[in-house]
Amino acid sequence: MVELSPNYQVSDIIPTTVTAIKVLSIRNPYIMRAYEIKQHAEKLDRIQRKLISFMKTEDYLNGKHNAEDPKVGDTILVQSNYINEVELPSFVCRGLITYAKKEIYYILLVDHGTGIKLTRDKFCVVPQNFIPEKYLTKTIGVYNILAIRMKKNNSNGFKGSNSTPNVVQEWSEEAIEYAKDLLSQSEIVYFDHLITDKEKGREYGELYLTINNIVVSLSEALIKNCYALYMEGDLLQLIESLNHTQSKENIKDHIITNAKFSSNRKIRNNATQVVNDAQVNYNFKQFCLSEKVLIKSTTNCGILSDVRDLRYPKGIHEGWNEYIKSSRPRKIQSYIWPAINNGFNVVAIGSSQCGKTSGCVMAVCGLVAMRQNEISHSATRPLALILCSSSSEVINVQSLCASFLHSFNNIKSVAAFNGKAHTSLAASIYAGCQILVATPRYLVRFLNDATNLLSFDRLSCLVFDNADVILDKYYDSIGELFKKHKIIENREPHGDNRPILQIIISATNWTSQIKKFISLAMYNPYICITSFLEAVIFKSVRPQLYILKSIHKNQKISDIIKDDYTILKTMIVCINAKEAEELNAFLLLTKKTLLIHEEMKSSDIQALRESWRACVRGLYPVLICTDAVLSDLNFTNIQWLIHHSVLLKFKNPFNYRFSVLLDNLTQDATNCKVSIFIDESNNLQVKGLIKMMQRMKAVIPPNLLENIERIAVTLEKDKKEYAICDNVKSFGFCYEKDVCVFRHYMLPKIDAPMTNIQINDKVILKLMYIHDTTHFSARIIEYISQSSKSKRIKFSDAEFTETSLKIQKYYQNVENRKVCISTNVGDICILEESIDTFKRVQIMRIRYDKDSSEDVKFVDVRCIDSGIIHECIDVCKLMHIPEELSNLPTHIVEIFLAGVTPYDKEYVWNYHTNEAVHKWYSKSNEDQRSYITGKVCLHLGNTMWLDDLQIRTKLLEYPDMIGHSLKNTLIKDHFAILNDNHIPDLFTLCKNSGLTNGHDINAMRK
Repeated sequence: MVELSPNYQVSDIIPTTVTAIKVLSIRNPYIMRAYEIKQHAEKLDRIQRKLISFMKTEDYLNGKHNAEDPKVGDTILVQSNYINEVELPSFVCRGLITYAKKEIYYILLVDHGTGIKLTRDKFCVVPQNFIPEKYLTKTIGVYNILAIRMKKNNSNGFKGSNSTPNVVQEWSEEAIEYAKDLLSQSEIVYFDHLITDKEKGREYGELYLTINNIVVSLSEALIKNCYALYMEGDLLQLIESLNHTQSKENIKDHIITNAKFSSNRKIRNNATQVVNDAQVNYNFKQFCLSEKVLIKSTTNCGILSDVRDLRYPKGIHEGWNEYIKSSRPRKIQSYIWPAINNGFNVVAIGSSQCGKTSGCVMAVCGLVAMRQNEISHSATRPLALILCSSSSEVINVQSLCASFLHSFNNIKSVAAFNGKAHTSLAASIYAGCQILVATPRYLVRFLNDATNLLSFDRLSCLVFDNADVILDKYYDSIGELFKKHKIIENREPHGDNRPILQIIISATNWTSQIKKFISLAMYNPYICITSFLEAVIFKSVRPQLYILKSIHKNQKISDIIKDDYTILKTMIVCINAKEAEELNAFLLLTKKTLLIHEEMKSSDIQALRESWRACVRGLYPVLICTDAVLSDLNFTNIQWLIHHSVLLKFKNPFNYRFSVLLDNLTQDATNCKVSIFIDESNNLQVKGLIKMMQRMKAVIPPNLLENIERIAVTLEKDKKEYAICDNVKSFGFCYEKDVCVFRHYMLPKIDAPMTNIQINDKVILKLMYIHDTTHFSARIIEYISQSSKSKRIKFSDAEFTETSLKIQKYYQNVENRKVCISTNVGDICILEESIDTFKRVQIMRIRYDKDSSEDVKFVDVRCIDSGIIHECIDVCKLMHIPEELSNLPTHIVEIFLAGVTPYDKEYVWNYHTNEAVHKWYSKSNEDQRSYITGKVCLHLGNTMWLDDLQIRTKLLEYPDMIGHSLKNTLIKDHFAILNDNHIPDLFTLCKNSGLTNGHDINAMRK
């Protein structure tokens, strides 16, 4: 919305020759449909009476002029009692055929300014001048202006600044939307008729708009906002002289060269200032909407379209090119980089993999590299501190820094993470530390242990990567870093030229903790949000949720929109064309609608898109569309978004729906609504939707939450084909439960142990594969049964080998290599792991995130006879396996080390902890007499939890020697801490599902 503040009197500026009009639709500033307000009701009544009189004439009753094949331009009559599809504004209307396609005719109701679609049997053709009254509506346009677009002269350019006007044939969407915004806010619109195009029947002149007692000329507003320029004086003469001698392209070139804004146009100074004030805000809004980005800032920092324009030292760009291999920035990077380089505190909110982390790290490395004169003084006085949410992310970010800085021998980045000894970190810092990358809690422990080693008095850049996680899990550590260790003290300029601290945060989700942190620690932040859902949450839009049966949904939608849709741009999004057509047929009984879906031709979609864009406030129809056409429509100015259904496989289409609200989200006072309908088919989505509603601060009834939990348990029970989630196996719970596809509930029939190995039995293993620090695939060599008086029971080596031989022999015959037909979760197939090496695999999950096409399917598979997991395998590479081969026994089980967890509530083991396990395992291979053993804590399906993994060595005539313990190694070297709740939590899951495993679960939990 354009804000107008100066108090200027209407009567001082409007010419006496104007007439008050009502604008009904806007195609562009040249083509608007309007009627004169004066005596409009009386004129319409008089026309209605004459139409009814004509309908009683013999010519009309006999259909004398009713041609069987109407043409474009023919005059017609239509009666409301003959049609049910649309609601006419009057009992009888006259119209013009403007377009015909097959059996559908597009009719302009000339006295009402609206368009309808009719079949041939719904109207009657009449003579052109069958009654003498002129049409009440007419086409008008702004006179003597040309449409332009501003061409940027440099990468940081912005409309109206360092730009030149470029004359174009078509009005830009921004110009059209700006004109519509002004007209919709005007209390009264006046039209000063100056000239008539007799060929087309259009009137051209000036439109004067009255907004808050201020008068603004529409042409002047378009000029001042760099959407148009006047054709007057030298420019008009130039066009007329060139018109006879040169081509359109040459004329265009001359116009661009000689274009100038009129300086002698008569308009009051304060009215000019009104337009100028509106220009900055409106241009900035459209600037962001073109890329679908929400920016909140007091200053326009521009955008950057080429990485080379960052102008960092050459080595930084060489590092970027080698690592990223692209000179084109990601969308979020193109906005945050100019803001960071201008010294702003920056908040970047975007989806995972959007480039926010690499963008922040690139900027930090570039800014540090530009401070070469301070490098020699910064060995233990970092210039930048990057805080990450986990140790694995610390390692990744530090690796990214090293890539960008590889050509700088004097700039060092140091990683501080769980598992790294304090002495080792101190040595790295003494060797030089210009950029320190750390987790908050590890850094606090290190600073408390190594007092006065680090000083942050030269810190100029503080980065929070994944700030939503950091501020949620480590808020206490951040407080200690701020208060005790003073990492945030450089807030004001110092006399010794020390820098002011710049804070940069990136996050996937906008949270209340981030909002609180910004208010306490970040002055005048530049906030950039590229996630549409997060933009809605950021603007505190609270949706209304409706839960009802699908058969009642359409009626409920009709009830809630009432007649509000005529003044609020209302969009109802459906999941497919069938659903949209059913809703449209229902609403047409009482509402005016506009239907667009993917089964329409592209040309029809574009025509309907333009029809919607031409609608004005008070005459809006309900826009019904589908997810498949949203990107083609490219609307951002919807005021009321209604989700008719949310039965979607992918999250991205649902999130993209919120992009239609961006125009309103850019306003200081957001005025938009969101309604979400869910029914009995939405069990899979309901829990995620409720989580989203809670983040939006919507009130959720307690009984609804209880019902959702029951639904969630039911859904988990239905995941029979999926394995138990690895997070549950590793930690006793899943921190990604709401989005995780794997099972989080025990099923007695599926999870019953596959062998006779019991709790407290000891097993001897051969590790086949190390998945992470506590997760292994192993082959059981033998086990010692405690219930059978320590009886040793061996597994057959020959049987294991024979299984592999049978599979290889069968698939050596090329004729047996048949494409697998069934590729669902849980299916067993064959994968050619390498040339002529065939492995039995089981499909673990379908990768919808890899490719959304229905023709291409990617899956994750687990090799049954080795435990190796292969991700994103094209199902075309999977082969059919006969039943006799799929049922061959396997000796491979999954092993989890029980009772340990990463430091600081981290739920991912990092690279260095995994490397520590590989080193520990290599010791078991140093002596052929060594083997790995452990005691069983729990056994479900083909998975066992062991209290420890120990390397033992056989000694002749002596008991076996106990060697290295994996659990002790991890704890002693600070790679892990004890997790006493791990096994008890798993027992609780077993009890809740009725799975006793032959033991008293209550007793085992003690």
